[in-house]
Amino acid sequence: MRSEHPELQELILWQSGELASDKSAIVEAHLDNCETCRNKVESMRSIYSRAAQIDPAALRRKKSPGKVFMAGTSAVVIAALVFMSVTEWVPEARADSLLAKAVQQENAEAPHGLRVRSGTESCLVNPQWAVYDRASNQTFCNTVSANLRSAGWGWNDLLSAKSFEHWRTSLKKKHDSIHKLADTTEVRTDTGEGTIREAAIRLRSADYQPVSARFQFAGANGQDSEIEVEEGSPSDVPMETARSIPAPTRAPQPHTPQQPAILDALDEAEARTRLALHQAGADTNVLLAVERQAGAIKVWGVVPTQTTKSVVLAALENIPSIQLSVLTEAEQEQSHAPLPWQSFHGDAVPLAASQMQSLFQNDPQEHERFLSGIDTTTRRLVGEARTRDALLRLAMRIDYSEYAKPLQEAATEIAAQMAVDMTSLAQQLQPLVPLTVKRRALTFQQAEQLYTLTHEVAFMSRNQGGLSLDDALSRIKALLA
Repeated sequence: MRSEHPELQELILWQSGELASDKSAIVEAHLDNCETCRNKVESMRSIYSRAAQIDPAALRRKKSPGKVFMAGTSAVVIAALVFMSVTEWVPEARADSLLAKAVQQENAEAPHGLRVRSGTESCLVNPQWAVYDRASNQTFCNTVSANLRSAGWGWNDLLSAKSFEHWRTSLKKKHDSIHKLADTTEVRTDTGEGTIREAAIRLRSADYQPVSARFQFAGANGQDSEIEVEEGSPSDVPMETARSIPAPTRAPQPHTPQQPAILDALDEAEARTRLALHQAGADTNVLLAVERQAGAIKVWGVVPTQTTKSVVLAALENIPSIQLSVLTEAEQEQSHAPLPWQSFHGDAVPLAASQMQSLFQNDPQEHERFLSGIDTTTRRLVGEARTRDALLRLAMRIDYSEYAKPLQEAATEIAAQMAVDMTSLAQQLQPLVPLTVKRRALTFQQAEQLYTLTHEVAFMSRNQGGLSLDDALSRIKALLA
């Protein structure tokens, strides 16, 4: 399979039947595996048809199914020009420029309401971001809310150029395209990582304000789901007929289900386990994991000392359906047991090697303290983010139970500590880059990205090329802003 996308000119020539046979075979193989390029071809087919309406004699079909051919190179050029005037696949810098303008012009006031659609389903959300009208589908609304929470997004992020750019900047791999329409410009980014696999935001050409957006979420069963978002009218969401749904930007609010719910035994065991570890102060250790395995809750990993191990075992001893495999650091070193989380490994010089040499050339001990502080803080943030995400997911799943509120409170306490740690990290990185911390918390995915970027900058970079120091520092800024 071809790894890079064919040039637009190649697709045009392939579509018209004028591409050389050897190159045509390569393009066809790529199209079999690339939805983005197939979408480009579909757009071209529409334009070919429009061109044919102007000159019917210019359009003819071959027996080969699915390809539309135009007679003559001039017709191809005409169609290409029309196509390129509507849709433009652009380098990353162009998308950066458009989104930077949109972020600068973004209105601080939230939209009056949002209408979220997927097929025949819809969810109408009011300015408080936590209610929908009676016409909305409750299951669909809750599913969208869960998807957003998993991605670290909230309702008010859906029509935000700043949130879109934060997500886009955090991606390791992405492909941008720009679609120019009469009064709007759409920026679309697709990726193969994370919960959101593709997102598009449509900006009004006059003032760069977002008017609509589209998101494709990765499905747990391999089936992706897609939603469309546009601003709704306040009158569409009458407060007296509204019902609450979990707000993705905060801990979910308990509600009374229509049918009495019985708490699943495994859910209860997980809730008790997570709350016990939180009370013991051991739940944010990145090397200690809580997982569901074969009908049981497994707690496994490494703790620093025998004293910590004793505290953890004592906290969990009366919880049923639990499997324990907790080692001290010394025990793990002797047994070489696997770890639930792998630290960063690079094989090239750090991106900020020359800057750090200038900063610490006469003080190797200060250099060591600098590196140790960054490593400790970013590891702690990864552990905090992972645990907070898990607490919120569980609280949402059992929000009718007595455990929901304590789980939410634990997540709030961890978020407060994350804010302190992010501020501490910004101070630690001050010799390399000035940082302003505005985020109150990170998702697990964002925290891992922050950990990786800081280690590429200060420790050892991965010898893959393409990531510059400026790029890495810009992404770090975006994750904390």
